[in-house]
Amino acid sequence: MLLAACGGGEETPAAPAVIEGVILDIESESLGEVESFTLKDGDRTFEIFIDPEVDYGFPLSHLNEHMVSSEPVRCELEERDGKLYAQTIEDV
Repeated sequence: MLLAACGGGEETPAAPAVIEGVILDIESESLGEVESFTLKDGDRTFEIFIDPEVDYGFPLSHLNEHMVSSEPVRCELEERDGKLYAQTIEDV
């Protein structure tokens, strides 16, 4: 009886540590001020936030080139407060 009371619902899948996919959309204040982007990995889409403490090693406006060309990127992620933050963003 105790097991039935504690379980039964579907578990939310853990956030992936790494994803690779194409950028569908970019949320930004201006060309270089990217706040987040939507990444499609297979049948799943994820909103990936930019971590203001991370130096990604390139101007974030470069993400627009990936969105236009559909060239994939690979991101290492960290989940904080229910949001996914990019720790790395790399060309594939």
